[in-house]
Amino acid sequence: MCVKIVYKKWYNLVLVAAAISIIMTPQAFADVNWTKYAGTTLRLVAWSTPYSEVAAKITPEFEKKTGIKVNWEMYGAWQVREKTGIELASHSPDLDMFYYQNTQGALWYWQGKYIEDITKFIKDPDLTPRDWDWEDFYPRVRHSLKIFPDMTFGVPTGATTSMLYYRKDLLKEKGISVPQTYEELEAAAAKLGKDTDGDGKIDIYGWVARGKGSQATYVLTSPLYAFGGAWETMKREPAIDKPESLAAIEWYGRILRKYGPPDPLGLGWLEKAAVFESGKAAIAYADSDFNVRFNNPETSKVVGKWAAAPLPAGPAGKFMHVNVNLIGISKYSKKKEAAWLYLQWLNNKENSVKMLKGGYPVVRASAWKHPDFKASELGENWAEVMRMAHSQGHDFCRPFVLNVEGVRAEVGRIIEAAIQGVPLKPVVEDAVKKIKAITLEDGSDKLPMDPERAYNPKRKWN
Repeated sequence: MCVKIVYKKWYNLVLVAAAISIIMTPQAFADVNWTKYAGTTLRLVAWSTPYSEVAAKITPEFEKKTGIKVNWEMYGAWQVREKTGIELASHSPDLDMFYYQNTQGALWYWQGKYIEDITKFIKDPDLTPRDWDWEDFYPRVRHSLKIFPDMTFGVPTGATTSMLYYRKDLLKEKGISVPQTYEELEAAAAKLGKDTDGDGKIDIYGWVARGKGSQATYVLTSPLYAFGGAWETMKREPAIDKPESLAAIEWYGRILRKYGPPDPLGLGWLEKAAVFESGKAAIAYADSDFNVRFNNPETSKVVGKWAAAPLPAGPAGKFMHVNVNLIGISKYSKKKEAAWLYLQWLNNKENSVKMLKGGYPVVRASAWKHPDFKASELGENWAEVMRMAHSQGHDFCRPFVLNVEGVRAEVGRIIEAAIQGVPLKPVVEDAVKKIKAITLEDGSDKLPMDPERAYNPKRKWN
C-alpha cells in the first residue's frame, strides 16, 4: 500500500499502534470471493483523522487477503473538498473513493450524479458478508443518509459532534458545577479567567471556541437550534435573521469576545484546540475527535485534567448536532465493485473496534459494547457524550444547500461581526440578501425541506 501524506498528522500514533494489535476474526468472511479483483489498484483521497491513520495501518491486511492494492492520499479537509470536487466535475476515472461529510457535499454530489448509490452492493452476497450487518450502524446515522428515498451515498465511517471540554481542576477551584444552561456557561466563563502570574493580564481564558467565520458556522449549530433558531425556513428562505437565530449568534460572539483569547477571529478548528491543549483555557467548545490530542502526554498539558460534557440547554431545550463522515465511491470509477470490497471490509465490526480504540467515534453500536474497548482510555465522560450524539443527534450542522461554502461564508460574516461587537443589522441584511441570491442561482430554493430542520420557534428540543 502506498500512503501519500500531504497534511501534517497530529494524532497520537501510540494509540494508533495499539489499536491495530487486535486480531480479526477470519471465519466472519466466508461467502465473499475476496480475490475476484486481484491485481486492481484503488485510489482513495481523504483527510487525516484517527480513522485514516488506523485505516492506513491495517490496509495491508486487506491487500494480502484480496490482491487489491489501495493507495491513500491524505490532504487537509479543505483541500480534499476542492480536489475531489474538481476531479468529479471533470468525470475523472482516476478517483475511486473519497472522504466527505453528509451536510457538506451530499446534495452537490447527488445533483451532479457524481457519487455511486451503494445500496445494491450492500445487498449483494458476492460482495458483502452475511454478517456485515447494516443495521448495526446507529439508526440516527442511517436516517441522516436517507436524504433521498432508497439511496445511500457512502459508508459512514463515524460521526463527530462538538462538546464541552472543561478543566476539572479549575472548575473545582472556583466551586463551579458543569454548566447546564447557556446562561450558566457564560457565567462560568466569566469566573474562570485567571491571572496566574499577577501581572494584571489573563493567562488562562474562561472560554475558547472557533472564531474564524466560515469555520464557526459549523459549531454555531447547537446553540442556534437550542435558542430556537435554524438555518432555513420551510420555504427554503434564510432563517439566520430570525430573532432566535440572532440571539444565538449574539451569545456566541459575546462569550468569545469577552472571555476568550485575544484575536478571536484567528481561531480556527486547530487553533482553538491548541489553546486548550496548552492549558490556556478553562472550557473549550471543540470537536469530539480532539480527545486523542488532549490525551497525548507528549504534547498536551491537560492530560488527566479534563472531562467532557454535552452542550447545555437553551430557551428551546438541549440540542446536539452530529456530523456524519463517509467514504463515497465515485460514479466515474471503473473499479466500483473492488472499491466496495475495500470499504465494507474497512468498516466491518472488527475493524470498527480498532478505529474506536484509536480514538475515532465510529457509528457501529457493537463497537462501543466490545470488551476490548475501554471508554476511560479516551477521556472522562467522552464516550458517554459521543453515544448521546450518535443516538440523539441531528445532522443539521451546516446550511443544507448546494453551495455550502458560499452560504457558510455569509453566515460567517455575521458571526465575525458578533464577535467584534459591531452592529449586526446591516451585516445580517446584506448576508441574507446574498444567501438568497446564492440559493436562487444554484437551485437550492426548489429542493424539498425537512420539517425537523426548518425554523419553528414553538419547537422544544429534548
